[in-house]
Amino acid sequence: MGNKKFDFLNKIPKDKLLIGLLTGILLIVIAIPTKSESDNSKDNKTGDSYSENEDSATDNSDYEENIEKKLENILGKIEGAGKVKVMVTLKDYGETIVKKDETVSYFDSDLSSKNPYTMKKIEPSVEGILVVAEGGNNSVTVQNILNAILALFDLEPHKINVVKMIGTEGNK
Repeated sequence: MGNKKFDFLNKIPKDKLLIGLLTGILLIVIAIPTKSESDNSKDNKTGDSYSENEDSATDNSDYEENIEKKLENILGKIEGAGKVKVMVTLKDYGETIVKKDETVSYFDSDLSSKNPYTMKKIEPSVEGILVVAEGGNNSVTVQNILNAILALFDLEPHKINVVKMIGTEGNK
């Protein structure tokens, strides 16, 4: 009985049977699940976000340095402050908002410089500021420096510290 079921296999030439068998194996191998595109895109997103974090860290470092230089420049002009060094710490990385699903119309013929996406960049928040000043031992100068920083940044006074710079007169 069992032989009658497979009698038709004896009628098929062996080379065609072998080709059919190999084709079946090939189809099975092709159908075996591998890493899907969604998994690949997740990996790419992870890799991209890592590089974005590196880029944002660089941007934040530049942002910090820019604020520090500007503060050093302006605070050094306060009467009695003398030479000033500033250190700024950031609370976060800031945020970039991209609106993609908007229709944008240009009335200008030069479209090469236009970005069709509306972007808004929120700068990083300042966590604290340390000021090292030659005049850091004078209470009036310290108060003037604090008031200047409070006018520029939305910080609580306890997050700002002004200290005397070492190696200046009166501290040797």
